[in-house]
Amino acid sequence: MVLLTLASDYAKRHDQPVAVVHVNYGLRGEESNADADFVAEAAARLALPFHLLKAPANPKGGVGIQSWARQIRYDWFHSLAGPNDKILLAHHRDDLIETILMRIMRGSSLHGLMGMKRCDGKLFRPLLDCPRSLIEEFARAEGIPYREDSSNAKLDYSRNRLRHSILPELKAMFPGAGQNILELARSGQAWSDYFRRSIGVAGEPQCPSDWKDLGFYPSAQFIVSELDRFLNDSLSATKPSRHWLQALYEALVSGAHTIFELDTQTEVKVSGGQFEFRRKDRRIMPSARWSQYERELTKSGLISRLSPGTTLDAQLDEGSEMQDNKI
Repeated sequence: MVLLTLASDYAKRHDQPVAVVHVNYGLRGEESNADADFVAEAAARLALPFHLLKAPANPKGGVGIQSWARQIRYDWFHSLAGPNDKILLAHHRDDLIETILMRIMRGSSLHGLMGMKRCDGKLFRPLLDCPRSLIEEFARAEGIPYREDSSNAKLDYSRNRLRHSILPELKAMFPGAGQNILELARSGQAWSDYFRRSIGVAGEPQCPSDWKDLGFYPSAQFIVSELDRFLNDSLSATKPSRHWLQALYEALVSGAHTIFELDTQTEVKVSGGQFEFRRKDRRIMPSARWSQYERELTKSGLISRLSPGTTLDAQLDEGSEMQDNKI
């Protein structure tokens, strides 16, 4: 709501169009509907266009709610944005610190340590240097109304446990912890920039031996950089896990010919030490059972060792769906 207030004021002074977008995931029943009504009323008061998306039910139920919701909103945001539009997001300094810590705990590459960027394609985070306390103080001083998502107080989500339990303890033990984490992010950004320039001078890896000489972590840095370049605002950004990057690296080193799925929209084709990101062919719809099996193969790295045209025979439980699938 603070971001909306600031953006609306800026737009009026500079004669710039602003629209308000809101996703109702329906996860909290009437509370979710009340949130949508609240945002719609705020947009009406400011005389701004309002767009509402009622998200479809999560096909996995309660599994992977955070990633499911993120995929939906970013896909929708990008679909609404025109060629010269910016998508303003209200992430702040505390969000950035949490994101960096989450990535460290989940095994991020150095590229991931930079956390969120202020400008990232169409995404723009003008409040990223502001601590949450300053934003709350501004809201009180300006009388800006807002609603608190009740799920933010639940410790069911790892980010909430980090926010409410772990980070306060870290800051109590090490008063400069937050700033030190941000410095780590800046060093990650500096390393990323330096690596990109170095690759430009030395040349990109072209064969299995090039990847082996480069090593896993620099290779992972290069792969993620290429993913960022491929996305280029056309798709919502999915951050690959270290296990996914490790499997892809092993496929490049071994000279395998295979395809890795990153998400529902993106895949990477590997062939003889070279790789190419591309949009997935939506005409090919493998069964849910096969998709799960394929994810496990990718996670284990086994899929990277398969030859072109290899057929896998899987014995499934009686009565389960079966399809002929090839890798």
